[in-house]
Amino acid sequence: MRCSRALTVLAAVVILSLWGSVAGAQVYAGESEPGWIVGYEGALGTVVNPEVSIPGVRGMTLDEFGRLLIAACCGQGDILLFDIEAQTLETLEYHQSNYATEDVYPDPADSSIYVIKNGTPPDGAPRCDSYLGILPGGVGPAGTIYTFGSDDTLVDLQVWPMGDRAGNILVLVESGCPGSGFLAEFEKTGPGTFVRLPDVVNPGAMVADPGGFAITPGASIVIVDREFGLHHVVAGGVVPFGEAEGPHYTDMEIGSDGTIYLVNSQNGVIERYDEDGTRIPPDLAGGITNPTAVTAASFAPTPEGENAFVEPLSGVQITYEEVTSAGFTSAVAESSQNRVSPEGNFLPDYAVLPGSRADHFLYISLSTEAVYRSLIQVDVLMEGSRLFYASGVSDTFRDFTVVGSIEDARGTMPRFSELGEPGGSRLETGPTEVVLVDDTRDLSQVTLYKFWRLEKAMEMPDAVPSQNSCPWEVMEFLQTFRERARYNYDAGVPGNALGELAIMNAILRDHAGWCVPESSDDEKMGNLVGKVLAHSKTLMHSIELESGETFAGIDDALTAIALSVTSPARGECVLALSGPVGTEVAASIYSVSGRLVATVFEGKLLRAARRSCGTALIRRAVR
Repeated sequence: MRCSRALTVLAAVVILSLWGSVAGAQVYAGESEPGWIVGYEGALGTVVNPEVSIPGVRGMTLDEFGRLLIAACCGQGDILLFDIEAQTLETLEYHQSNYATEDVYPDPADSSIYVIKNGTPPDGAPRCDSYLGILPGGVGPAGTIYTFGSDDTLVDLQVWPMGDRAGNILVLVESGCPGSGFLAEFEKTGPGTFVRLPDVVNPGAMVADPGGFAITPGASIVIVDREFGLHHVVAGGVVPFGEAEGPHYTDMEIGSDGTIYLVNSQNGVIERYDEDGTRIPPDLAGGITNPTAVTAASFAPTPEGENAFVEPLSGVQITYEEVTSAGFTSAVAESSQNRVSPEGNFLPDYAVLPGSRADHFLYISLSTEAVYRSLIQVDVLMEGSRLFYASGVSDTFRDFTVVGSIEDARGTMPRFSELGEPGGSRLETGPTEVVLVDDTRDLSQVTLYKFWRLEKAMEMPDAVPSQNSCPWEVMEFLQTFRERARYNYDAGVPGNALGELAIMNAILRDHAGWCVPESSDDEKMGNLVGKVLAHSKTLMHSIELESGETFAGIDDALTAIALSVTSPARGECVLALSGPVGTEVAASIYSVSGRLVATVFEGKLLRAARRSCGTALIRRAVR
């Protein structure tokens, strides 16, 4: 029986007082009563919603911005959005009579949200059919994707993060007698249209009492039985493994490092297990006494569009210049004293432990399923003045910093490794890793090394295909600007060197896509635009550091037009223009990825002009 629902479209926002969130917390647990949500850094838990309780949490997940999407009960709203940093609580869907919302998950391709709901009619009334629903645009009420049978109870919800099945919806179903449940899969075939695929776990092959499921970084599925622990999904059935014994497992999650988290509602703790099912002491406890749901950072949904922003790991922020096909982005951090990274890349001797963190390096492995163009900007909000990057296997980490400080080591880079197909890990193109360090080299040594790296990045194969010589011709032409930049640098004129590199970057962007490849899915040449721009921009940053000059325009001796600017990346921005009266001038601000942010002056130069960029433009320019 499908029950009617009231249509309520309004969204409510509660603004709370500012509060510092748990730095680095990547595991969150919610409870039924009194309604605290706890963030865990290691085994230490801290309440993240001290100003307002959120009782009745039944399920939750992190969205691409690190906010908590919450499925709740008890009349306060069925779907809630809690921003930990801003301390805001937003109601996306109000309570729907005769239904309990069990879980929630964002659509990686757009702003829609998937939900699963179970019928809860008044005493004596027929049970409403459970259903898989969608909040188009992230705002209720939920529309129906699929209605299940009257004996079906929906337990858990996930979206497949990688490979050919990326974006498919998985729903764990408990049905009738023990073991008769199943794991259903749905494919999105178009806007608002879905089709049910063959079940991942067949009816009759399910665990007796399913409590939840999750997808591992290696693209396998793990299901937890409330009473009998962990099971791998294999060939349409389940195989038990590990040390988890229960009872009363009510939810589970798997983090980006493969750690399995189980909610033990009887003991009031979150149990931890490694990927083999071996228990990791101690349990997560403190802050809550009645845990019902857990979520951990694993795969961040990465939407299509320009300046696509995700935070797949606390303190690791990624901005794609343009995403052309949505997917998921993953970040895995591992501490080590070894100068060989977990993925087998080498840290050179001049890269040393950053600042006061004197006992280990923090290697961060980055992967994505999304297809993107041009540059990726990576901000690592941890200690360390230089962002070093490696791509491949047995690679040497290189400095790709464009802004470096103890508060924010930021780099632009040309590529991430692709997430692998289901059943595998990463593709053979190799991993992408970053690590924060301090650099003991002289600034001039760093600059010369980056000049050499740029030259290597611009080298083209000797064979020119007759059908398309455009990339070869453009790269050969751009070598002139690189050579002039090196000449001016050697001659002690860093401003002119920066100008040559800026012109080169602009010409390259003018030829991006239609002539020079700029997409991550280009099979022959890859993202050549992003590769050259990343090397050029980090070189420009080193020249600025060494010379003390900050470049934001062209000083052209032929026109005698001069532009000087304080650096937006240093929190200020003032433009000063000077030149012959009557000269037509336009001054614009571009982001670090090269996109136009704003034109702040355009017209005839009547006298020396000075314009403030404004704090809003600064934020947009450095983002």
